[in-house]
Amino acid sequence: MSKKKKDKNKDKGKDKRQDKVQSDIENDQSEGSLPAGAAVGVKIAFALLAVVVVVVGMYMLRENVLSSSTKPAGESVRVRLFDPPEWLPGNITDGVVADIQSVTKNRGTLDNDLTKDVFNSAGKNPWISKVHKVTRRKDGTILVRADFRRPFALVAFRPLAPGDVRVVDSAGVVLPLSPRLLNARGYVRIREITTDPPPAGEKWDSKPLDDALKLLGLIKDKPYISLIGSIEIERIINARVHLVMYAFTGDGRRVEILFGRFPVDDLDYCVSPARKIANLDKVVSANGGRFDAIREIDLRHDELHYRPY
Repeated sequence: MSKKKKDKNKDKGKDKRQDKVQSDIENDQSEGSLPAGAAVGVKIAFALLAVVVVVVGMYMLRENVLSSSTKPAGESVRVRLFDPPEWLPGNITDGVVADIQSVTKNRGTLDNDLTKDVFNSAGKNPWISKVHKVTRRKDGTILVRADFRRPFALVAFRPLAPGDVRVVDSAGVVLPLSPRLLNARGYVRIREITTDPPPAGEKWDSKPLDDALKLLGLIKDKPYISLIGSIEIERIINARVHLVMYAFTGDGRRVEILFGRFPVDDLDYCVSPARKIANLDKVVSANGGRFDAIREIDLRHDELHYRPY
């Protein structure tokens, strides 16, 4: 075979190998690749998915931020009273807390207005006379420091129907408490008040009641206070209230104690309230700390007068 023929056959073999390689490449592309239109579609789908992921992420971030500031963080807001007085019954304490707690419903501990609203709510409660401070603690508890109104006297007012009795504190503020829930023997009853009582939490507007409460304040710590049954309005002359107290002897007889009135000012002369109570102390002390065998004690004059039975 000539040299030219060999070179020609060699070139044909080379061409066949190249055609086979090109065929294999085309077959691989047809099996592992997508058409141009499909590839564009995939890219669009991935782009849309990325947008959705970003939008959902931003929404979830917004919800988390809102929930941290307006919703309870893990648990509901809890209101507590700081060192409530021992004399305040537990059921009343629970009621006060529940009343204050009502303003925290569906609110989180990070709510900026929460402590202010709790402060205002506590100040409106009839049992609270003054709110000193409201503190938000790290555990989410809202702590309320306040002064409480204490039952001081029972007030009976005309026309003296069974329900015409109210419980008041020393300032004459009506408390939301039924007299039936108190030990009546432990409280002095003030009688003959003619003005109607206000709603619970408000001060009773009555000059006679104010004077009666003032007199009760003078004797509330005396050893014989448990023997005083009532303070009554004896009469009112020229807008000046004259008071009388009633005590009881060991055998149940009633003792009348004529107190008279309080001076209007320094120029209004009458026996001073301090001297009247000092004279009453002397009589009771000399009588063994009781009112036995005494019918009447008159404290209205410079000289003490009393009558035995």
